Amino acid sequence: MPATWECPSCKRRVPLSVEECRCGWLRSRVAVAPPRPTDQARGATRRPWELWTVMAVMVVCIGWGVYLIVSPPAPSPAVGILGYVDPTPGPRQTATPRPTTTTTTTSTTTPAQPQ
Repeated sequence: MPATWECPSCKRRVPLSVEECRCGWLRSRVAVAPPRPTDQARGATRRPWELWTVMAVMVVCIGWGVYLIVSPPAPSPAVGILGYVDPTPGPRQTATPRPTTTTTTTSTTTPAQPQ
């Protein structure tokens, strides 16, 4: 219910507690407006497809939220930045065998020294 009435003479808004406008018009002479039609009379009823659409959106949102909570996060590679040292050791390299050389020792006799 409005808290004011409009004076038809001067178009002022007058509080309901005041019976006479400043211009002299009496509130009792104002025609009472018919009541506003209700929502049903205007045809503003909910349609079934609106309800189903809202419910479908809610189910999708709840399902997506459960998926994000339950699924583990995807591993992401570490981004190299200045001063970053990878704490994990690299792949092991196998040592390649070196060719072995065989040396033969021959006994050599030193010639005798003249005396």
